[in-house]
Amino acid sequence: MKSIYCSILLALFCSLLLSCSDIKKDSKGREDFSIFINKFYSDIDFQLTRIEFPVPGSKLENGKVELLEKEDWIILKPIDQKNPDFDVRNVEITDELIEQRIVVKKSFIIKLQFSLNPVTKLWYLSSYPGVTGARANTNSETEEKTINPVTVTPDSTYE
Repeated sequence: MKSIYCSILLALFCSLLLSCSDIKKDSKGREDFSIFINKFYSDIDFQLTRIEFPVPGSKLENGKVELLEKEDWIILKPIDQKNPDFDVRNVEITDELIEQRIVVKKSFIIKLQFSLNPVTKLWYLSSYPGVTGARANTNSETEEKTINPVTVTPDSTYE
């Protein structure tokens, strides 16, 4: 009986190792952000596993930060890559933090922040500061490094 449990545990461990090895890494040993972000927007189940709930959201009128729970989350969906109304920039703030800035019709910006788990080297949505408005400028001098732009949009709530 003990050998059956050991065999089952060994099989589970091996399958876990094999599934982890499918993750493409960048030159810094991190999960490749471009592959991650495309899967994040195209696979709902994957998206939900890669969000650190509760997610800090936008600031409320009282100055506190809204915390978004899993049950309140609106799934983020991809849009047509050729849509000229959207401009997406993935800005590497540090080696462990990438901010995605989605400019909609050059009028407002939706921001999402993705943090790198220091142990697994996988990306997770860690903050959703929300929408900032009025004539967004994507050519900001404060941008440090833009990583492979991806065109995405949140659910129709923002349209």
